[in-house]
Amino acid sequence: MFGNFAAEKAFSAVRTTLFTAAFCAALTLQLHAADRPQWTGTFQHLSGFTMHPPHSYHPAVQRLSLELDQRLPDGRFHTSANIRNYFTASPDSLDIYIPELWIEFWLSRGDLRVGRQDLRRGLTPANSLFEFLRPRDLRNFVIEPDNATVRGNIALSYRHYTGNSVFELVFSPVITPVRLPHPEDRWFIPVPTPAGLPLRISDFPSGDNRPDRQLTELQTGLIWEYDLSASLEIQLSAFHWVPPMPSYQKKLSIDPADPFASPAITLKPSFKPTLILGGGTSYRAGSGITLTAEALWFQDEQFDRVPGIILEFDPASTSLGELARITRLIDEEEDGFLSAEQSYRLLTEIRYERSTLLAGVQWFMEGIRSPHPDIVRKERFHRFSGFVARDLFRERLSNRMQTTYHPAGNDFWISSEHIYDISDQVNLGLGTHIFGGSDPGPGYGHLSFGSYRTNSLVYGTLKFYW
Repeated sequence: MFGNFAAEKAFSAVRTTLFTAAFCAALTLQLHAADRPQWTGTFQHLSGFTMHPPHSYHPAVQRLSLELDQRLPDGRFHTSANIRNYFTASPDSLDIYIPELWIEFWLSRGDLRVGRQDLRRGLTPANSLFEFLRPRDLRNFVIEPDNATVRGNIALSYRHYTGNSVFELVFSPVITPVRLPHPEDRWFIPVPTPAGLPLRISDFPSGDNRPDRQLTELQTGLIWEYDLSASLEIQLSAFHWVPPMPSYQKKLSIDPADPFASPAITLKPSFKPTLILGGGTSYRAGSGITLTAEALWFQDEQFDRVPGIILEFDPASTSLGELARITRLIDEEEDGFLSAEQSYRLLTEIRYERSTLLAGVQWFMEGIRSPHPDIVRKERFHRFSGFVARDLFRERLSNRMQTTYHPAGNDFWISSEHIYDISDQVNLGLGTHIFGGSDPGPGYGHLSFGSYRTNSLVYGTLKFYW
């Protein structure tokens, strides 16, 4: 066993080293630039206040973003960097990250891109099902711009053009997970566990213990795009990929010497590769209307599988017989109360775009095929979204509003943002995020906006760019 583990670690190290060497060699071959480099940058300050008493101050975020784009004789070099100051006492309050660092070669029938890149795929401009290819930093997602949260993947991608078709191959040797808020943070995503018990997370993805600094897995993808006509496009894809959102292996620890003491729950992030098949179509119906549909199928997606007797566990009222049964269930559990199941996701969108007006509606559904009876998620879960954006005063004032609703939990999220360009280099913004719905309780397996109803806030932003 030790020999296999050592061989696997050695293979992972060789694979990552070869990928890095290939990138450095590619960059060296293109040192003679055709044009002068183009630098752009932005500095943004964001802060807000919660709407619910005691109207606490939302910690400010300052973000400096720099981009370099260099035209090469037969390609292009691009890099970007984000420097954030969260004004907190945590070790990662000052964060420096490079979401993009790649070089692209323009070949006779295709493009080859090597390095850390944003794998934005899919046919839906926003909330695409293919967002699993775009891991994000969700620690402050409510007030930071959408494009500022993308982390990028270390990958090699090749796009081959032939007629009306585009074939794309993607290889990524390293897992890049989502960066989540800390367990004590107001934006932490709840995990289905018994209420009132102490919660610990081991190897939480932060600092030097982040999974992207420890986990390697050769991820591959094949995408085919075809334009049937000027108004109709289809896309088919297949991936061997690791979804960036972790599942959590759960361990309930009970001290056998003191069975009446309150137990604790330990959560360990888990990442599992799976086969993913996808497809989509987009039809431009005319008069500014576009109809889009996407679908994904997962062969082995991990879900929380927690027996009801554990979810309802209350150390203050549990009998010795129930405690013995719970202890036996925990001792016999080998998968951390996770179950790999076949699942699917569907998305449809109607979008209208004309001049300075953009509006649309989306319907999303995720389902599990023949789920285990102890899985806490619903077999089918629906989400409805609507959005509208309008530019006024010769496009100096941008207005955006979006609403998302979950019928199963009767919870919602309403967001709006208004940005005014004072000049070509400065703008001011004001936005709101309103969360509503009842608290779903500890056994709810889906994201509920009701869990954040006391986090509703108003925020402001000041942005300089050059």
